[in-house]
Amino acid sequence: MASAQPRTWSSWLGVDAESKASAAAKKELETEAKHSKAVEELRNLFDCEEGRICGRQLAEGGEFGRGGDASELVSDAYLRRWLVARDWNVEVTHKLLLRHADWRARTSPKGYIEEGSNFLGMGSTEHSAAALLRVLPLLLPVLSSPPLLLLLLLMASRALGSTAARCRELVKGPLADKKAFLQ
Repeated sequence: MASAQPRTWSSWLGVDAESKASAAAKKELETEAKHSKAVEELRNLFDCEEGRICGRQLAEGGEFGRGGDASELVSDAYLRRWLVARDWNVEVTHKLLLRHADWRARTSPKGYIEEGSNFLGMGSTEHSAAALLRVLPLLLPVLSSPPLLLLLLLMASRALGSTAARCRELVKGPLADKKAFLQ
């Protein structure tokens, strides 16, 4: 009589380590296929004149480094990075990449921000409330006073904090599904 290995309750119920591992591997393959499909959809959206303009704006704006070219816009790594940050939503990612390219073209058309420009921050997502923090040389003597400097820093941190909160709300919050955001 051959000695049979005793079966455990977990093997009878199908929750043994092998079935868990195979289920995890299957789920991982399905997820990877879904992600690859999203990358391909986004790449196809940029395969038009608008996409070429976007890639050129990003390359000229320094998005891909000094030697970067517009073809890096459709690379797997670049598209995946944007898709991961937007929970693999292809439409939102496409709209935001176009807006990002436009912002890049406006803020750093040469690919960098010159040292003497006193540029400290970036604008908000709302066009009506776009606020750039610029330090004027005339204010430097006033800012040498610690209470005034503290007040200015407090006001700037509140402004940037509310802008960051608004950006998070637009991308992740209840307004993310609104059509006005996507247009």
